[in-house]
Amino acid sequence: MAQMTDAADLAQHVTAEAERLEDIEQWDEIGELEVQYRTDGQYVSRVYITVTTGGPHIEIDALHGIVRGYWAGDEFSTHFRSDVVREYADFLADEMEARLQG
Repeated sequence: MAQMTDAADLAQHVTAEAERLEDIEQWDEIGELEVQYRTDGQYVSRVYITVTTGGPHIEIDALHGIVRGYWAGDEFSTHFRSDVVREYADFLADEMEARLQG
């Protein structure tokens, strides 16, 4: 029974995060704890922004508008739309690509 509660709680947290991201107006409202990149050596294909850790761990796939959460072996994701998050992700990707291309 506890596993069902964890999955429901996770879905609620991830959905609330997606709604929060859709309402932000400035980059500093994202509240990143960590930023990770996936690259092909020259170009950035993913920018992952971690916003919470522990229970649950929630990260944003910022270039693709996806929020993913992990908690007690469960995973839940949902889409969101935010021009602010996308603009920030593009900025981060451009900065990383400039470093990669040296």
